[in-house]
This record gives sequence, structure tokens and C-alpha cells, in this order.
Amino acid sequence: MSITQENNDLEEELAQNDSVDVEPVDLDALKQKSTKKPKKNAKKNSSTSNKEVIQLQEQLETVIKERDDLAAQSQADQDAAKAGKEEALRYMAELENFKRRKNQEVDNFKKFAAENVVKEFLPVCDNFALATSHANSSDQSSEEVIKGFILIQQQLDSALAKLDVVPIETKDKSFDPNFHQAISQQAQEGVEPNMIVQEVQKGYLLNGKVIRPSMVIVST
Repeated sequence: MSITQENNDLEEELAQNDSVDVEPVDLDALKQKSTKKPKKNAKKNSSTSNKEVIQLQEQLETVIKERDDLAAQSQADQDAAKAGKEEALRYMAELENFKRRKNQEVDNFKKFAAENVVKEFLPVCDNFALATSHANSSDQSSEEVIKGFILIQQQLDSALAKLDVVPIETKDKSFDPNFHQAISQQAQEGVEPNMIVQEVQKGYLLNGKVIRPSMVIVST
């Protein structure tokens, strides 16, 4: 195809295009439309951002409040623990003082427990010393000396009774291993077996408890 023919075809195509109706374009309207959309999106994004900020602030306030509550509770627990420790130390000190006082009281009791017993026997000792002095004097008869020792024996029994110490009965009693200690056996006419026929050493009870059994001879 020649150049002249190509130019003719191009002119015909352009002529056909010129016959098509083309609507005019409002450039100002397009410009305004394009400028308004970004503003609307910016406003929407700004609103969403504000809500997120408010939510974050509320969450932060909640966390701060929980932190403050935990700190207050922790301080209260520490104060309570400190007070409990101080109270425990105080009770321990009081207990140590109580134990010290009780130990001192026990020591004093051990030292002076026999005081009342000794006081009861001091008059007996005095009378015994006086009777011995009279027995060594040539002015006293044997009957008077014996009478004096009998009185001392009675005084001694009275002192023991005041201390709740009583003798164990053996006269006309059958042998009882809970109260008596047999040192020998002896056959005796007219006496049933296992009966006490002689008291060798007197036994005693203290408030019903045997502190020394009676030493006796038992019939066979």
C-alpha cells in the first residue's frame, strides 16, 4: 500500500470518529468530588482513633486502680505480718519469763518443802534432848525417865498425824503384801496360817500411800 492510500484511510477513520457524540466532562465537579472523599475518610479515621484512645485510657485507668489496690493490700498484709511477728515475740518473751518464774518457784519449793515437817519435829527434838538430859541426871528415877520417853513417843505420833502420816495396822491382821513385808515365818499354836504374829518394824502410810511397809513375822 502506498503512503497516499494510508493517509486517505486515516482521514476517513478520523471523520468517522468525529461523527460520534461525546459528552462534555465537568472537571471542576470531578475535582471537588476527589477532594471531598479524602476528608470524609480522614474524619472517619479520626473518630475511630479517638475511640481507641478512650478505650486505652479506660484500660490504663483500670490497670492503675488494680495496681494501687494490690499495693494497698500488700502493704496491709505486710503490716499484719509485722504486727503478728511482734505479738509472737512478745508472747515468747512472756512465756520465757513465766518458765523462769516457775523454775524459781520449783527450786524454792524443793529447798523449803521440808520446812513444815521440820517445824513439827522441832518440839519433839527439844523434849527428847530434855529427857536425855534428865536420864543422865542422878536425880531422876528410871520410872520418870521411861514416862518422859513415852510422852515423847506420843508427841512424835501426834506430829506425824498432823503430816497425814499414820502407822500401818498389824495386830490381829492377816499378811497383805501390799502393806507388809514378811522377813520370816513362825509356827504358833492356835494361830491360823498367814497371820501376823509379830511386828519387827512399824510401817507408815502418807495420805493412803505406803511409804514404808511393815516388817513382820508371819505364821505358818
